[in-house]
Amino acid sequence: MVESTGGSVPGRIGTPTFGVSLMLLAISSALLFFIVYAGISMNNAARNSQRDLISAALSDAVNRTLMEQKGIALWDESTRAAQGKIFNVNWFDEEVGAYFTEGYGHDQVYILDPSDRVIYGYAHGKHLDAAQFEEIRSKVGPMIAEVRSAKKRTYLERDRLFGLNQQRYSRLQGARSARWAANILSGPEGPVIVSIMTIVPTVDTSLLLPRPYLMVSVVKIDQAMMDLIGRSIKIGAIRLDPANVTDSQAVPLVSDEGEVAAMMSWTSPKPGQLLLTRILPIFAVLLIVAAFYTMMIFRRLNEAYAKLRDQEASARFMAMHDGLSQLPNRRNFIQTLRTRLSLLARENSSNRIAIAYVDVDRFKDVNDAIGHGAGDSLIIQIGPRLKDLLRPRDMLARLGGDEFAVMREIVPGEDPAKLGETIMAAFKRPFDVGNQQIEVTASVGIAVAASGEADPDRVVQDADISLYRAKDLGRNRYALFEASMAEEVRSRHEIETDLRAAIGTSQIQMYYQPVISVRTGQVTSVEALVRWKHPKKGLIEPGRFISLAEQGGLMVPLGDHILEQVFREAHRFANVDIAINLSPVQLRQRHLPDRLDQLARLFSVDPRRIVLEVTESMLIDADGATERSFEDIRKLGFRMALDDFGTGYSSLGYLHRFEFSKIKIDRSFVSSGSLERLRPIIEAIVHIGRGLRMDIVAEGVESAAELAMIQALGCTEAQGYWISRPLPLEDILAFISTPRSGGPKRQPLQVARG
Repeated sequence: MVESTGGSVPGRIGTPTFGVSLMLLAISSALLFFIVYAGISMNNAARNSQRDLISAALSDAVNRTLMEQKGIALWDESTRAAQGKIFNVNWFDEEVGAYFTEGYGHDQVYILDPSDRVIYGYAHGKHLDAAQFEEIRSKVGPMIAEVRSAKKRTYLERDRLFGLNQQRYSRLQGARSARWAANILSGPEGPVIVSIMTIVPTVDTSLLLPRPYLMVSVVKIDQAMMDLIGRSIKIGAIRLDPANVTDSQAVPLVSDEGEVAAMMSWTSPKPGQLLLTRILPIFAVLLIVAAFYTMMIFRRLNEAYAKLRDQEASARFMAMHDGLSQLPNRRNFIQTLRTRLSLLARENSSNRIAIAYVDVDRFKDVNDAIGHGAGDSLIIQIGPRLKDLLRPRDMLARLGGDEFAVMREIVPGEDPAKLGETIMAAFKRPFDVGNQQIEVTASVGIAVAASGEADPDRVVQDADISLYRAKDLGRNRYALFEASMAEEVRSRHEIETDLRAAIGTSQIQMYYQPVISVRTGQVTSVEALVRWKHPKKGLIEPGRFISLAEQGGLMVPLGDHILEQVFREAHRFANVDIAINLSPVQLRQRHLPDRLDQLARLFSVDPRRIVLEVTESMLIDADGATERSFEDIRKLGFRMALDDFGTGYSSLGYLHRFEFSKIKIDRSFVSSGSLERLRPIIEAIVHIGRGLRMDIVAEGVESAAELAMIQALGCTEAQGYWISRPLPLEDILAFISTPRSGGPKRQPLQVARG
């Protein structure tokens, strides 16, 4: 009898146990290898994705440098200054050197003549000699050759986005000849952005040279720039080290000529770390519950991969959408427009694409009045408001700032104006912003792609032109693009060119509108108003050219011409005071007090007879320098008047901060339709002004009833068409010399309305 079989049982059990152990070991090893590999791969993928984001951000910096340079390089004034017989260093210091280094943070700015010799260099308040440029000429040389000869690119092309944007301005004669090059190079002290652009005119093509002057900007890629890039793409701090630093985690920053210019290192997220730190310890019990933990591992893998996919999807979304409103951005909008135009062309469809450019009217005033946070809140609310009114297939995008765009496919016979009406309806209700309700309006420009049109830039440019027309017509409306609008843009450039030539000549003339005492009817002062007597177009009102002068940088010379002419003619007015309107640009000029004192001495004018008028809107951004300028002007004996009183945001605050001798009540308070309704406000203004010993002038008086009313309310002086329109010098002198007496009840002045 066999008493025991115990020796054979362990053998039979041990064999399958060993087999199971081997199987579990194999499974565990395979899973271990897979997990480690997946974790490392995910970490590497995340790091590579961030490296691509950094590269894209550097390319954006290159294109941004070109855009900054363009504002000065493509300008008639720069072209004239560079090509002048005498090189005006002071002009280049202010308009080029200080503008780029202080305004945009460029580190070095050079001007090269047609022979590529350095004739000007500037860096942070000091001039540079040619030797400093020669340190980088060997590397910049191929870029200069590209600009000069349009030869094939030697370095990596980074300015494609700038080039695409530049195509929108194909209708500007001078801009078509512009050439540029921009690259990241390795400099003596590390990587730099070098941007080169021809200095060419945009309007006066007679200034074009076969071989134009060049503007060269050098921007260091330093730690500050990398910190900004790190924050903008949300990967944290990016450390920038010299090229010779050896660090296993560092990534080389390779310049466009193929050299390692620096080393970059940053803390990368490690989505695979979840696998390496949480899953591996589980393998201690994996031999017992292999199936359970295998399922858990695959679930964790799926979560990790899903997280990575979400991050990549988020990055793709942010590249094509606006971060504040979450709407498609300009790049997305243009790509979609190009796709839809191409699709209609391939299908030979009779449908067309309508584009509407939407611009919030006076958005800057909202920011100034209640803060930029409130402005952002308004932008966020506009998107859903528009979406609710648009069709399902319409596309809404935010182009930047307070500009939006709408794309709609319209069928034959459909009126594109309906799109404008739909958009305008979105702004009829007030918006809840900053615990208050505000009403805002918008201007809309609409363009329709011609049948077979394949160029999205042309359609966008037409919409932009029509938007400009809507704003020019007074805002809060829409305008459809017409071919004549493009001609009008050309005409505006022509007027700007003519105005530039007219300043300093007899074409710019002064008219004068009288201001009378409401008690005696006698003329107490005159307001100087500018007119332009164009040799071909006749007399042009200031409303047609003042805005052009402001946009074209002509207000400083025009304002100085006006001041000089008024001071020259001041002796013709005997004891009558003269009021002169100051522009915002003049008010910011530091030398304004000295210039006024110089003119008063030159033409022997008593400063107490000159009243300088400013509006409330000009004082919104007034700083300490502006207040000091006011005080200097007042100490010279000149008097100050606050014009259009009651239309700004902080009228009483201005009366407290600035010492005015006169208040001019805005014409909107004086008109017959609102005079009785606004009577308490006018009485309050008069009470405050008289309490501060100021004269109170009512503007825009157009009837005897209005004149009588403002006299009854306590105003001391009146001005308006009922008294007289603005008159040329000889006519106003005759008007002043005409005897008159009495207040508003005897008013022979109305004959001057014609």
